[in-house]
Amino acid sequence: MGEDKPEIIVIESLTRARFAELISCKIRKGANSFNAYIVGLFSMVDLLLEVPLEQILQELLLPIEVKGALDGNSSNNDYRRLLDLIINYEKGQWDEVTKISKQLKLDEKWLPNAYYEAIFYANE
Repeated sequence: MGEDKPEIIVIESLTRARFAELISCKIRKGANSFNAYIVGLFSMVDLLLEVPLEQILQELLLPIEVKGALDGNSSNNDYRRLLDLIINYEKGQWDEVTKISKQLKLDEKWLPNAYYEAIFYANE
């Protein structure tokens, strides 16, 4: 990969972290914004460190629901749904974004402004 690979991954991770934090504040179920931020931040840590995610998660003291969201083993987890929403949003998979937004009881019309704010945050 290119020389700037770590910087791009860090920026994308920070974008996801802030986007997740902002979304968590709008979810009617009231996901913890700190945990949401951590899910976004660590969602690409395996790419940055070039270490398998399972190994990284074994060494980190994170809440079970955060680990479940990151390793993908917990599909019935709001943090996993939140991460799936973000990944689908990044890919432009709008049908999935709509579906997950409904599961989270989130008004998806709010997402573009939140994503813009997250990008701005990550590039400061």
